[in-house]
Amino acid sequence: MVFDYLKKMHPKFSEENTSSDTLLKKIKCIPDEKSLTYRMQRLLNLTEKFLAFEYAADPVMERIGTIKAYKKLQLPKHFESSATALRKELKTHPFRDFDHLWHIHKLEEEAFEGFDKVIVRTAENPADSVLETLRKFYLTKKLRYMADAVYRERLLGVSTDDRNKKEIKDFIEKNANETDMYLLIYGNIYLMNVEKNSELAMKSYQQVESVMKTFSEDIPSEETRSICVHLQNYCLSLINKGNKYYLRDFFEIITFRITNNILLEDGRINPQLYKNVIGVALMLNEIEWAMDFANDFKEKLPVKLKSDYYNASMGQLFYHKKEYATASKYLIAASHNKSDVYFALSIKKLLLKIGLECNESPFVLESHMDAYRKHLERYRNKIGENAPLLEKFFKYYRYLERTRWNSSEMEILLNSLIEEENFPEKEWLIKMTQNRLKKNVSKPQPMPTD
Repeated sequence: MVFDYLKKMHPKFSEENTSSDTLLKKIKCIPDEKSLTYRMQRLLNLTEKFLAFEYAADPVMERIGTIKAYKKLQLPKHFESSATALRKELKTHPFRDFDHLWHIHKLEEEAFEGFDKVIVRTAENPADSVLETLRKFYLTKKLRYMADAVYRERLLGVSTDDRNKKEIKDFIEKNANETDMYLLIYGNIYLMNVEKNSELAMKSYQQVESVMKTFSEDIPSEETRSICVHLQNYCLSLINKGNKYYLRDFFEIITFRITNNILLEDGRINPQLYKNVIGVALMLNEIEWAMDFANDFKEKLPVKLKSDYYNASMGQLFYHKKEYATASKYLIAASHNKSDVYFALSIKKLLLKIGLECNESPFVLESHMDAYRKHLERYRNKIGENAPLLEKFFKYYRYLERTRWNSSEMEILLNSLIEEENFPEKEWLIKMTQNRLKKNVSKPQPMPTD
């Protein structure tokens, strides 16, 4: 690889000196194992430095290194002109992420040390600039990680230290009027996940979405992917509570990611995302799109999980098309995956729905219910905010199955469902209850006797 890189810069360089045979001959000339080990280690170290230079190069830090060199060489004019030029460039950068803030801090650090070590009396402390840029770098980086932490807390119930929350809350409030795009985006992502008032949380969501789409060309693709993940996860949290309005929003975020080639990460698609995208597409009745997506991205799934997630997605598709036997076959093939708690519950839930719609025997349905109940009880503490919604579905499902043809009990169930707050399977349960009531009414009644 190193030789191939060098050949690009020196295409006329003879390949004879870099061929495998030549290198092996050179190795054979080395007198002992110790010398060979030393040379191999030296080559490895040089290769590591090459990789760091070629693939992790930082042009700004290179310029700061030049400024530092001017200082060591005692060239104050060059130092001042280069530092001033770089400072102006950094101030006009549209997306000031924590790498950018680190560059600003390092520049201010070099400028603070300067040439003259004599303390000069001034109205302002020259160290303030260094301290302020360091503080802003630290808190901005912490904000980025806290946005992930509070999302995990909400989704999985994993607690986050309140001291960290307070520090970030104070930082966001103090910088509320900042125009930095990065602070604006991640500050609102953080608030979107911690705000209990749904209207205020929605304002934060809309702010992030608007800024990202407006300035997408100024935001690095890796950062755009991260922002999209936060937005789509927020949409999913609302969809899981039965809010179908955000199905289209989620779908548009995914198509945006596909169009901008930022759906995959390291050439792979997140398996949960793969399943969720197909599920949302089917809820929007985008059947052909869902089928194309399932097949187009099948090979991008992690190898160990490919079979399970593809089978699960095919189960979703055929269930939506009401081809229940085919759907069940795919779902049963996928139901052995125990590494993802949500995956296993979604499979078990879909088998429950198929069982009821196919009017399977009470014995089969009881078996499906028992599997769902045990899994939910075992992993409840890992499910987070979705646990009550999954329990609610199961409560009403079991009630519906056990009332069977008891019309008066089903009337009570139907009224309870109608009055219940929104949750994902509410409409489906109402429809199933109404269908059973209709069948009860249509059943032949016994002839009256004298």
